[in-house]
Amino acid sequence: MTDQTGEGSRQSPKLVRRIGSWGMLMTGLTGIIGSGWLFASLYAVQIAGPAAILSWIIGCILALALAIIYAELGAMIPEAGALARVPHVALGPLGGFVRKSAAETDNATGRELSVPALEAGQKQWSLYRDQHCEFVGTTFGGGSGTGIGILDCRIELTRARERELMQFVQ
Repeated sequence: MTDQTGEGSRQSPKLVRRIGSWGMLMTGLTGIIGSGWLFASLYAVQIAGPAAILSWIIGCILALALAIIYAELGAMIPEAGALARVPHVALGPLGGFVRKSAAETDNATGRELSVPALEAGQKQWSLYRDQHCEFVGTTFGGGSGTGIGILDCRIELTRARERELMQFVQ
């Protein structure tokens, strides 16, 4: 390169610290995919032979469905932390009312007691629910209805807990 005097000047090359959208996308994909897919295809072909292609097509369809769901959720809730708000969007105000009510109580009183107490209580209640429903599952004798019985128990206890917590909001 020549400068205005006609003499060559040496400029040291500098790295530009900048990453664009494409670079971020590729970095994310590399982190997600890694090299595991190479081993997965090897093992799939060893087990299923040429039929392994079918499993990759099914996996591709499922991944595409998830991508579309996340894109839709991102478009529906265009704000930071949107995926954390999905339960509120999916379940309506009932999904987040308890936490919000406890936070408002803390703000009104100037003390942070309600939220930690609620979270501790919910943690203990969840342990009780899970252990109780596991017990209920044992009464099925290991039959095919065991999973359904455990799930039904959890749903019923959770509904009862929601009704119980609604009393504090009214």
